[in-house]
Amino acid sequence: MDATINTTLEPEIVEKVFSHFRKDVEREDKRLKKSVDFSTKYHVEISDASEKIREEEEEKKRIEDEKRLKKMIEEENKRKEEEKKKQELLAYIEREKIINEQKEKEKEKKGQRGLQMKN
Repeated sequence: MDATINTTLEPEIVEKVFSHFRKDVEREDKRLKKSVDFSTKYHVEISDASEKIREEEEEKKRIEDEKRLKKMIEEENKRKEEEKKKQELLAYIEREKIINEQKEKEKEKKGQRGLQMKN
């Protein structure tokens, strides 16, 4: 992560401070991971480990909820698309039926005209 810092300190000093900060964060993450592992292995309540476990469980639940919701939306969209295709097919069949009926009526009219002309 690159960050710009407005300061009068030399860039080397800022880099050292940032490096120490990064190491402290890494150490804290390792300590917290050890606490979580210890807590889950020995079923012991450690406040920061419990909170981290709770956060992880909430994150898992949130991800599962998102996946479930996404799946439901995809299924709904698929159902709507299938319904749309079905409606389009019915409309096409109805249109073809009307066109064929019109052709039949025209044939009948031509046939009647032809008979009237012969008579």
